[in-house]
Amino acid sequence: PGNVTLTGISVSDAKCDAAPIYDAGDSNSDGKLQPTETWFYTCSHTVSQDEMDAGGNLSNTVTADSAETTPTTSTLNIPITQNPAIKVVKSSTTTVIDQAGQVVPYSFAVSNPGNVTLTGISVSDAKCDAAPVLSTGDSNSDNKLQITETWTFTCSHTVTQAEVDAGGNLTNTVSADSDQTTAVTDTLNIPINQNSVLKVVKSSTTTQVTAANQVVPYSFAVSNLGNTTLTGITVSDAKCDAAPAYVSGDSNADNKLQTTETWTFT
Repeated sequence: PGNVTLTGISVSDAKCDAAPIYDAGDSNSDGKLQPTETWFYTCSHTVSQDEMDAGGNLSNTVTADSAETTPTTSTLNIPITQNPAIKVVKSSTTTVIDQAGQVVPYSFAVSNPGNVTLTGISVSDAKCDAAPVLSTGDSNSDNKLQITETWTFTCSHTVTQAEVDAGGNLTNTVSADSDQTTAVTDTLNIPINQNSVLKVVKSSTTTQVTAANQVVPYSFAVSNLGNTTLTGITVSDAKCDAAPAYVSGDSNADNKLQTTETWTFT
C-alpha cells in the first residue's frame, strides 16, 4: 500500500505445516512487489488434538516483510467447535442364567466418538459384585481417553436366588462418564431359565406287615431339585389315617422350599 516498489518479499507463519509458497500476483514476473500488485501465498495447517482440546479459536499470525519495510502481521481466528462424547457398550460371555450362585462376567467397552480428549473416566454398575476395573485400552498410559482408544472395564455379578425366582431377564445397566461429558448408559439383558422341580421320597421303618391293625409309620422327604424357590408345598397320601404332617426341614422358617432344603412329613 506504499508508493515504492518492494523487493526481498518474505512471508512466514508458525502455524503452517510447511513454509508459505508464492502462488500468484507478480504480473510482470520481475520478483518485485509493485504498488499495483497483490501477491498470494498459500500454506496449510493440520489441526492437532491439543488444539481441539484447548478449544476457543485456532489463532495464528502471518508475518510479511520486505527489504524496504519493517515486518507487518495479520491474525486470523477460526472458532473451534468442541463436541465431547462418550460411549459405553456392555457385553457378557454368559448367554443364559440357570442357577443361583452363577458368576456372570461383564465387559464394558468405553470409547470416545467425540472430537476432544476425555479425562476423569468413570464406570459404574449397580449389579457388579465389586467396582468395574480398567483392563486394557489406555495405550499411552496417560489416563486420558483419546478418540483413537477404546478402554475395556470388567466386573462380575453373582446371581442371587431372588433373581432366579423372579425370572424374566437378569437386567442391569452400566453408566460411563467423564469430566467433559454427561453420563451415558447401556443395558444388557440375559434371559433367566427357570426350572422348577419337586421330588418326594416315601419310606417306612416297617419292613413287613404281619397283622391287621398294625400301625405302619410313613416318612416323606420332599426336596427341591430345580433352580427356583417353591411355595405352597402340599403332601397327600390316600393310605394315611390322617393328612401327612410337616415335621422338619424349613431351616429359615419362611414356609418356602429352598433348593438347599429337604422337608420331612410323616
